[in-house]
Amino acid sequence: MVMPPPIRPTFEHALDMTEAQTIEALTAAFEADRLHPFQIQGKHILVTVPKASRHFWSPYLSMEASEHENRTVLHGRFSPKPTIWTGFMLSYIALTTAGCFGLMFGGSQMIVGHSPALAFMLTVFFLLAALGMYLASQVGQKLAQAQIEELHALILEALKIESADGAEEARSDSANEPLPADSA
Repeated sequence: MVMPPPIRPTFEHALDMTEAQTIEALTAAFEADRLHPFQIQGKHILVTVPKASRHFWSPYLSMEASEHENRTVLHGRFSPKPTIWTGFMLSYIALTTAGCFGLMFGGSQMIVGHSPALAFMLTVFFLLAALGMYLASQVGQKLAQAQIEELHALILEALKIESADGAEEARSDSANEPLPADSA
């Protein structure tokens, strides 16, 4: 089954270094770069594009290093600015909940013998609005593609990984399948 593109592209890199070495390598790279703002809290890392080139759709890269089977796995996820992401998800949840409520209301209207047309039209409206938000996330990813690639290249260089499509795999949000070339 073909999965739709994720709302937030992700990647994972299995590394032959410890968590501490991974964090040290990334910290050294970000400090040497001096362009990309970053924060490191324990095993969690947040980095974004330089302020001068930041837009509404610019990505933030959130990463976490964890040890699995004697290797460190760096899991990264691209998303919009955290405040924008929170608003997006709250809106998405509200629209989906309203759509489900409309279905229940329409069903109860049918049970009592009334016309469910208005309830079902509202349901379709809310679900189409949720679909529109998903499509907007895909447009945002296309607008931010160069910046996503820039951030990922910075990580690959810092960890001395040859390329995104080499030995290390990029994985999608939901299916753990390789990301298309234009999503990593």
